[in-house]
Amino acid sequence: MRIIISLLFLCLVMIFHCNGQSGIYDFGGRSAGMGNSSVTIADAYSVFNNIGALARVDKTTAFVGYRNLFGVNELNTLAAGFVKPLKPGTLGVSFYRFGGDLFNEQKASLGFSNKFGLVSLGVNISYLQQSIETLGKSSAFVIEFGGLADISKNLKVGAYVFNLNQASISTGTDEELPLTMKLGVSYLPIDELTINAEVLKQIDLEERVRIGVGYDLIKNFTIRTGIETNPVKGSFGLGFNPGRFLIDYAFSNHSVIGDIHDISIGITL
Repeated sequence: MRIIISLLFLCLVMIFHCNGQSGIYDFGGRSAGMGNSSVTIADAYSVFNNIGALARVDKTTAFVGYRNLFGVNELNTLAAGFVKPLKPGTLGVSFYRFGGDLFNEQKASLGFSNKFGLVSLGVNISYLQQSIETLGKSSAFVIEFGGLADISKNLKVGAYVFNLNQASISTGTDEELPLTMKLGVSYLPIDELTINAEVLKQIDLEERVRIGVGYDLIKNFTIRTGIETNPVKGSFGLGFNPGRFLIDYAFSNHSVIGDIHDISIGITL
């Protein structure tokens, strides 16, 4: 009976994974609360969301984060990172782990971003490993590239590409990892209000549209909401910044399967 349950659960994980988990590593309670519209957000979590925006981070920051999908322990995600501004640019190190014993995916990255006038560009070198209990492990090196540009004081445009080098995850089948692209804009009509919109596209899959809004209700406290398509997910989030701490929580609801919780905690050093 345990074997049957394990196989059924593995099928669930693989169905979820094949429908867009691989190649999409957005993370952080801030962006999750805004419908995952992350490509124009410049913070420490840019090491996952858009390495090109990392150059806008001007403080050394360490963070950890946790995501639970649908109340299933085997679909948890853990992440951590460290960002250090340097004279020539900003350095970022990050680690990401999704899954459990039956199936898991791990990603370790080293990235660098620099700002040139109104534009910042960055590149990530990532080592990606997938493990399936019955099939073993496979791995690949992946190149990520991104950028963020200030069109005006109130308007930003961001772009990001995952798997620029067309890496293959399996040496046995030469199955290529998906090429993932994001393009988005961020509009700030007033200092307290941010409106994000972006499109995410993977080859052979329908594009995802993401729209998010964040509003600084009072000093150091932000409320957020957003929506994402394919599949439809609505989200709500809160951000709290007491002193050197950065605390973000987001709740999302998958239109078919259930609830998603994101929490991330950072500290500026």
